[in-house]
Amino acid sequence: MNARTFLTTIIALCAISATAAVQLPKLIGNGMVLQREQPVTLWGNADAGETFSISLAKQPADNGKAKKQKAAKSLIKPVTVTADNSGQWRVQLPAMKAGGPYTLTIGDKTVENVMVGDVWLCSGQSNIDLMVYRVADLYRDEVSNDRVEAVRLLKIDNATNVHAPSDDAPTSGWHVLEPKYASNFSSLSYFLAKQMYERTGIPQGVIACSWGGTPIQSWIAADSTAWQADRRQELLLAQNDNYVRSLNHTGALYNAWWGALLYSSDPGKREAWERTDTDESQWQKVDVQKDRWARPGCGSWWLRQHVHVDKAHAGKKALLRCGTIVDADSTYVNGVCVGTTGYQYPPRRYTIPEGLLREGDNVITVRITTGGQAPEFVFPKPYCIDFGYYNPSAVSTPPFPITYVPGETVTDGIALSTQWLMRRGAVLQRRQGYGISMQNIASACYNAMLHPLRNYTIKAAVWYQGESNIGEPHNYRRLLVSLMRGWRTLMGNEQLPFYIVQLPDHMDSTDQPEESGWVSLREAQRLATTDVPNATLVTGLGLGERHDIHPQRKKEMAARIIDEILGNGAPKLTGCTAQHCDKKEACEKESQHCDKKESCDKKEACEKKTQHCDKKEACEKKSSCQKKDACSGYAITLTFDRPLQSGSVGGFELSADGKHFHNAEATASGSTVTVSSPAVPHPVAVRYAWHNSPDNANLRGTNGTPVATFEAKP
Repeated sequence: MNARTFLTTIIALCAISATAAVQLPKLIGNGMVLQREQPVTLWGNADAGETFSISLAKQPADNGKAKKQKAAKSLIKPVTVTADNSGQWRVQLPAMKAGGPYTLTIGDKTVENVMVGDVWLCSGQSNIDLMVYRVADLYRDEVSNDRVEAVRLLKIDNATNVHAPSDDAPTSGWHVLEPKYASNFSSLSYFLAKQMYERTGIPQGVIACSWGGTPIQSWIAADSTAWQADRRQELLLAQNDNYVRSLNHTGALYNAWWGALLYSSDPGKREAWERTDTDESQWQKVDVQKDRWARPGCGSWWLRQHVHVDKAHAGKKALLRCGTIVDADSTYVNGVCVGTTGYQYPPRRYTIPEGLLREGDNVITVRITTGGQAPEFVFPKPYCIDFGYYNPSAVSTPPFPITYVPGETVTDGIALSTQWLMRRGAVLQRRQGYGISMQNIASACYNAMLHPLRNYTIKAAVWYQGESNIGEPHNYRRLLVSLMRGWRTLMGNEQLPFYIVQLPDHMDSTDQPEESGWVSLREAQRLATTDVPNATLVTGLGLGERHDIHPQRKKEMAARIIDEILGNGAPKLTGCTAQHCDKKEACEKESQHCDKKESCDKKEACEKKTQHCDKKEACEKKSSCQKKDACSGYAITLTFDRPLQSGSVGGFELSADGKHFHNAEATASGSTVTVSSPAVPHPVAVRYAWHNSPDNANLRGTNGTPVATFEAKP
């Protein structure tokens, strides 16, 4: 054999060796968590017909002598696997107890630091997608310092596919819970896994598979029978790649043109209104919290205010907090841009560098741009210069404490005034929308993000979504049922538990009965959990914010999910009956009535039709009539599955026709609530917490958890 032939043979053998290697999906990798006490599926690719073994062994301690240690005994009987004719292989490992870390050996591949515990799938839109850094002000010490080796996080990256389901998940893999990775991870998922480990001691893995703004349709398979005709047509259009490419190209051109026009036509940019020496004679005084200082429009608005800084704080590094702003902003301190944000929802937290603030007068300028909405500073949010943020242990004397809702406290800061100077900048035509957001197309996220998880064994799924579907709440119940059933079929577990987070309080409300898509969708979420076994509603009431669709208290919401998982959640409605309390039936004679509290003998006092029974205590003992007013109609009695806090409760409404509702009185006792109203003597429907933000809805379980929004009929 000459040298050339020998070399060719070696290359061929290397190629065979390379292709023979076992290939693993991205979900199976270092740091992964396998579901405890259930058979676990592993899968991947190899050469057709290739045979290899799988074992799981205790991982040796990393003490520098690991190489000298004997191989640990496998915790399971080694499994032999053979790839099929297409090179695919799949195997099921037996159920295992919680523990770890382990080393998983799959053929020539080694997966280190594997834990066995509980695995949670968290999915939905922005409120489950909201990252840890967005809520860091409320939990700063916790999220900045915690490292929990037994808790693992995996993020499914945003991806779409409208043509067919994808095989492998778009992800960077599993990570230990620690600040450097957790900052950009789902905050609700983070707190769910962390608190569950603290309460159970069982290793936890959480898969965050979500995308802000997506409708529920994007997370349901294309072959679902729940689709409306318009969604199917939308999907067919999106499957035309040339059409999508053309439309998105047009949108990109338009956005670039609009942005350039917004800049070039703004007198504030040409004249540098952010400068400290800007002429303010043509600026208008406005109170951004009280006044309606700008109408909906398109373009830019400039606002500025003067802030006095004392000698003790001058020159210090600080954090400028500007709440949240509708819509985009660029913010300046003494003419220097300290931050910019492109849309309304993220909190404005901009670093003021050391040396920028001076003793005496300082100028803060905010340039707001919108594409059609009215510009707005959102309250209640923090608006201040926060000196304590970068110097928490070096509070100046005297400090300037500022407290905000919910729970944010600035220990040393200067509050910004709600009084600003305002001047209109660029005035443009309303911005048009072009292009297709593929993540909003039916089945797009299901195919690319959810389908690749089909083989991974999980404990349960948490679904927090609905904000993008409030325009069609009448369809949501059917769609959510379809989603739960479809996911169970996909994952081969028809009993997979689902925890559905009901939308929390948001937006303003009145004190009279009202209708809204937000509330109707809450009820659709509740009803869906009654249609599907092993689906549980998680109450969101009390954890929302009126003027922010992304409430901050994700740790508290995670705690409620855990309470439901561990069987200590909110009381659930189990029954609704109408009790008839009629004067004639209660006192047996049409002419009888009760109006005194003295004792009497009903037989003696009421034996004749014309006799008058005026001793109330006797009538209470001999009939169901408790109150004179109640003897004229019906009351509705509601039954719950666990005890309630007793007493008078608000937030209830009754209806005589199922359409028009009236405020009602209600009393809780034990596990029942009695609801009545003189305005509705013959109620056919009752509902509770039927407002965007139901302030007076105070029905709670004895564990303090609020009861969810509901409507019921006897």
